Parts: sequence; C-alpha cells; structure tokens
Amino acid sequence: MKDVKLLNGDTVIDSCGRPVLIDGAQAKLQRALICLCARLGSFIYDRNLGSRLHTISADEDLAQQKAELIAGEALAAFENTSVSASKEKDKIKITVTADGDSLSAEVDLNGNI
Repeated sequence: MKDVKLLNGDTVIDSCGRPVLIDGAQAKLQRALICLCARLGSFIYDRNLGSRLHTISADEDLAQQKAELIAGEALAAFENTSVSASKEKDKIKITVTADGDSLSAEVDLNGNI
C-alpha cells in the first residue's frame, strides 16, 4: 500500500515539486491517524470512516479507557494494528502500532486531534 505523505494536514513535497510517497507500516499508520481524526460519518464518500473521539469530555470518568475503546472500534478493520491511550491532564495520548511501527498523537478532549 502506498500513500502520499502528509504533515500537519498538508502534502509533503520533495525538492522537485513532486509529492513524497510512503508505503508499508508508515502508510498504514497515516491512514489510521486520518481515521481517528475524522468524525464518524462526516466523509461523504465513506460514511464508515472516522471515529467518535469527539464525543469524549474531559470531565468524564474513565476518559482514557473510553478513548482507547473508541479508537479500537474505529481501527477494527486495520489488520495487525493495535491502539493504546494514556491520560495527561486534559489531553489523551493515543498510540497506534501497526506492523511493529508506532505513531502517537495527542487528543484534545474537546474533539480535536
């Protein structure tokens, strides 16, 4: 699987002006992060893409566990992929592991990654 590399939501361009391509575990991790960032049902071409992470509130009990379960639900279709969460004050850190590589992202509990 190949994909165009994204950094902060923008396409990464090489010195010749061409998009940088990634493959393997890095592409899978990037797709998983996109899936976690999108609100479930908001992408018109695939209503199953996305997660319900935006529904978690900082005031909720067990916010870390809820985030881990919701992220796991969103990434259930991704083979050889696991997710873990840890809470730090009003943020949750989600770590996605795919084929031995890991990628982490902080989640603001107001619904934005």
